[in-house]
Amino acid sequence: MGASSLQTPWHSCHPILLKVDLSLADGLLPTLATGLIMTRTSDYECALTRAAAVQAMAADKGFDWTDPNGALDKVREETNEVVDLVSALGVAARGAADAGIVRGPRGVQARGRLDEEVGDLLFAVVNVARLTGVDPASALGRATAKFGRRFAEVERIARRRGLPMPGTELAPLDRIWDEVKSREG
Repeated sequence: MGASSLQTPWHSCHPILLKVDLSLADGLLPTLATGLIMTRTSDYECALTRAAAVQAMAADKGFDWTDPNGALDKVREETNEVVDLVSALGVAARGAADAGIVRGPRGVQARGRLDEEVGDLLFAVVNVARLTGVDPASALGRATAKFGRRFAEVERIARRRGLPMPGTELAPLDRIWDEVKSREG
């Protein structure tokens, strides 16, 4: 899948991200750094689609795996890096802020490393999506909607069973989750 094949989702995701053909200006060819222009919004909007487009631009220049297996290996590698970093930092179940890793200069540095590694993992997952023909933004949107439906049902059942949320341990809520999931098939 080349950059040109991403043109429709690229432009339809948000009209704020534009791929620019710089070959028309001063004989320059587009690069990963200069071939994309961000307008009217932050860099964070539509990041999944932007990541896929950047990857497709690299692929158009021959920098790509021949099949998704290489990208899946990269996902495993990045996952292991995140696991190792979370373990080393002692990130508590409630998140980095509660674990205290964001306090002081070392904490800020550690938080930055964790942020970078999670970003690398997300980027690798987008590559798997791109190489398998899945639009990452649409797939994440559907997964988020599915989670929302299921979680709303978990809340409804927990309320009916007299289980306060918050205030109920995860295990009984997880069993309800499994019930809800099994009903969907």
